[in-house]
Amino acid sequence: MLLSNLEKFLVFLLIVSIFIFVSAVIVQVIRYYVSKSNVPVPNVEIFYNLLRILVVLIGIITGLWYLGIPMAPIVTTLGIGGLAVSLALQGILSNFFSGMNILFSRVFSKGDYIKVDDRFEGVVDDITWFNTRLIMRNNNTIIIPNSKIVNSVVINYSNPFPPMRIIVPLSVSYSCDLEKVERVVFETASFIQRNVQGANPEFQPIIRFSSFSEYFISLNVILEVLDSDSQFLVIHEFIKRIKKEFDREGIQIPFNPQVVYLRGYSNYFSSPSE
Repeated sequence: MLLSNLEKFLVFLLIVSIFIFVSAVIVQVIRYYVSKSNVPVPNVEIFYNLLRILVVLIGIITGLWYLGIPMAPIVTTLGIGGLAVSLALQGILSNFFSGMNILFSRVFSKGDYIKVDDRFEGVVDDITWFNTRLIMRNNNTIIIPNSKIVNSVVINYSNPFPPMRIIVPLSVSYSCDLEKVERVVFETASFIQRNVQGANPEFQPIIRFSSFSEYFISLNVILEVLDSDSQFLVIHEFIKRIKKEFDREGIQIPFNPQVVYLRGYSNYFSSPSE
């Protein structure tokens, strides 16, 4: 009887040892494929440790089943415990799997300039399992949970290639010669493309009239910059130069007229003696 129990215990240890070996092999295989994927995966030791624990736990349950110990209560307890833990860590798990989605789908990468939900924009400084860190234009850092990013509209200005086109809206008076407007705007935009640092000197600006408004005619000027950081300087220099050119050429930039009616105008300005 003692020999039989000792034999069963040794088999139990053998089963657990095999599962420990299998867990190590699985982790090494995953490490190999992660290293070959060229994905900038953050520290995944916690993931590997959880995987080892899961495989070893399966081995222990298998060994206990071999010893004849009833597994139903144990499995039920583990299931209830796992459900309770998953509910308690719902937010963390949501961010974790969202982080895996971002990393392996390559929606954006470290160094890309992105805008999230039309509210937050900046350069991606780091992507972790649980959040993404952006460096904003004011040099502040914003940390966004990965689940928020996955459920938002994301614009990646750095993808598929770094040069980025920017649209500058303009408006001119109805009295202006549109052929002249188009020529002046094109010449000014071409000068900006060739001479302002960060602008793409090989790009030909695009001028397109877009609509008739109540007080003016709208047009859009399309420029191209070599990277997202240069867009603000290029727009800045373009606006300054186009204002000078419009003034020199007599092209009017209209403004909305406003009429103000004053009630009791004569009474307001009448003398007290009256």
